[in-house]
Amino acid sequence: MSERLVQLDAMRGFAALMVVGFHYTTGYQDLYGHPGQLPIELPLGRHGVQLFFMISGFVIFMTLERTEDFRDFVVSRFARLYPAYWTSVFLTYIFVSTASLPGRETTFSEALVNLTMLQHWFRVPHVDGAYWTLTVELSFYTIMLALFLLRCLNRINLVAILWLGLMIVVYKVERSTALRFPDLVKTTLILEYANLFLAGIAFYKLYRADNPLHDKLLISACLAVEFIIHGWKLGLICGVFFGLFYSVFVLKIKFLNSLLSARSFVYLGTISYSLYLLHQNIGYVLLRIGYANNLEPVTAIVLTCLVSVLLASFINTVVDVPARAAIRSFWRNSKAMKIENEY
Repeated sequence: MSERLVQLDAMRGFAALMVVGFHYTTGYQDLYGHPGQLPIELPLGRHGVQLFFMISGFVIFMTLERTEDFRDFVVSRFARLYPAYWTSVFLTYIFVSTASLPGRETTFSEALVNLTMLQHWFRVPHVDGAYWTLTVELSFYTIMLALFLLRCLNRINLVAILWLGLMIVVYKVERSTALRFPDLVKTTLILEYANLFLAGIAFYKLYRADNPLHDKLLISACLAVEFIIHGWKLGLICGVFFGLFYSVFVLKIKFLNSLLSARSFVYLGTISYSLYLLHQNIGYVLLRIGYANNLEPVTAIVLTCLVSVLLASFINTVVDVPARAAIRSFWRNSKAMKIENEY
């Protein structure tokens, strides 16, 4: 499985690069405008988040299948998400507050609420707009943990069918009537993206070869729902992602596996979380500073990418990895001490 995780890390790196490319070209252009013509823009890069969601489905289901104590999962996810996130919230708030970023600034109290990662449910703006995906991820983790506690993971295909059906019903009702479901309900139940997480789960099960026919049918249904709800363009883009997963985890094409095992891609995967958290608003600040100093757009974008990668590498090395190891070690020692005291 370690080889597969390496490949998933490489996919994370690719997805992060897609999002960074979008924000530094098309995203910045839409918000503030580059001072000159860009040789290329990457509007489709925004859909790297769809690839992130598929990867999460694969990894979280695999993790829960190996979990015996639900607290292990909670601690593991906390260690994975929060230390780098807290650091990124702090740095982004400082950057934006100091340098000013029109339309993207938040108050100190709003930044404090952001530290919970629950700001969407409190109707508080994100310190960085990219954090909206963390709301979706938290919803998915919570639902999967509930399924684990209810011992429903072995019935995930049935759950998936019901979930996809709910997505279609809500979409059709809102499209054909004046009824609108509350945003918080739709977000909590992931009624726009659940099919992508479910596809990731199905690809893991297909890789494990539990029930190939059922899993292939579920994957097809997940892609069909993408076309129905989000249209043919996004359906085709996600179809490419589905094809990538199928090629790597089912067909096991050697060229792709070798490519995704390359050190550069794997390294980008290891820093992808920090890069995703840090790149947007801090990057916009850096671009504005570059343009204020008469840098050409391509030069400003390249330098901003470089700084973002270096900053993400620093946070990953100094904060993310050590904090994650320390939290998990503390939890293991606490459990061991509790067991020892019982005897």
